[in-house]
Amino acid sequence: MELSPRLYHILVRPKWFSKLYVENVIKHNKERIEYAKRLYPEYEFATLESSILPIDDKSIDHILIFSVLHHIDSEELKDYLKEFHRVLKHEGNILVVEPYFKPYCVLKNNCMRYFDKGNYIRTEKEYLDMFNHNKYKTEVINRYSQPLFYNKLFFIASPI
Repeated sequence: MELSPRLYHILVRPKWFSKLYVENVIKHNKERIEYAKRLYPEYEFATLESSILPIDDKSIDHILIFSVLHHIDSEELKDYLKEFHRVLKHEGNILVVEPYFKPYCVLKNNCMRYFDKGNYIRTEKEYLDMFNHNKYKTEVINRYSQPLFYNKLFFIASPI
């Protein structure tokens, strides 16, 4: 079952929670971008047509990725990781919060598998390995539960 953008924002990512993290966002899904523009008119949103970011080399301090990677297959994700490497300053980093399949949490894992629109929810090891194999050093900051049966992984990735 796929949640509509409206239900997703009511149940999974309520507006009060998102306001803590949203500034200028570049997302991949045009439908969600249009919904976000209506929901947060004070912010700037844009869609990407490829993995190439319209940003100068070594010009970004931090990249925030909040529940996006599980919508991107591993091959395409590698292209994004290379591009993030290009735009991040040497001391920059990526802050990542993603749903993840947690060992021995069968109910939550199955609920995420059933309700979430993302086809690429990974385990903690799979996320960290993906970044490590693409020239990032990773550090897990937190693992927590989000309402409605979501396990969330918060980690930092720094270019090496």
